[in-house]
Amino acid sequence: NISMEVGTRIIEAFNNFLDKANNINLFNIPNFMKKMIIIDHHKDSLWLNEVQHKYIEYYNNEKDCATRQLYNFIIHCDSPTFTKTLEGCQNEYPEVIDYYENYTNIVNDWDLFLWIDKHNMVARDLGILCGQTDRNEFLLWQIQKCPLKDKIVDKFYFNKTEIKELKKIWNELDFMVDKAITNSIVMDYKGYFKYLLLKENENVSMLSYIIREKIKSGEFKCDADCMCIVMFNHNSVSVRQIKDDFNCREFANLYGGGGHPAASGFPIHSENEELMQQFIYPVLK
Repeated sequence: NISMEVGTRIIEAFNNFLDKANNINLFNIPNFMKKMIIIDHHKDSLWLNEVQHKYIEYYNNEKDCATRQLYNFIIHCDSPTFTKTLEGCQNEYPEVIDYYENYTNIVNDWDLFLWIDKHNMVARDLGILCGQTDRNEFLLWQIQKCPLKDKIVDKFYFNKTEIKELKKIWNELDFMVDKAITNSIVMDYKGYFKYLLLKENENVSMLSYIIREKIKSGEFKCDADCMCIVMFNHNSVSVRQIKDDFNCREFANLYGGGGHPAASGFPIHSENEELMQQFIYPVLK
């Protein structure tokens, strides 16, 4: 129901845009230009539902994160503008394409949690930096590191500023994890399973990973199946797997959310008293 609602809002906004554009006296938008492409990798995403629109196309591939899907779309699309730009870039600066290919693969490893099995510490640390930085600032930061005429680099790298920042973040993470564990609560979900409840706003992915590793190693004694992290600055609850057979996506779906089996989330609706009783009131005490 939530997915249908959001999908409907997107289509209403798109139709509104088309109406306003067509009302401009200078021109009318030709039908072939009335196209909106939505790219995402969540199977139960906001727009992958029964809502349809003749000018909207959906691209979904759960094996790739949205960043890599967008990169692949730009590389392989048949747009004359993109094709011309990419051909010029590949001819004059081939290392640029190699750099961003490497970058999107690292992002993919982080976003889909592949870095854990691959032991890809570069992907891990990239995710940590992203979690500590405003998204727009972070993207501009990475774009500015792109290879230029006087800097031939074909692989993603951390500069001195980022390395210094990472050391600082890791020190903060150690303190954050200890505090989160101290203030966490094990809650029972209607007799079906248990979840570890805590609140945090920054570096949730890394925080949950470290806590899970501490539980698996026996350093932190906890019999919960998953952890629910209340993020008030995002007005949402992040659900992270502790036991390998627990499906976070199915749990998040109960509250209008979604995501991956190992990591999902759902929005906080203050009018939902059951949600407030289960997740919000306990962390406010």
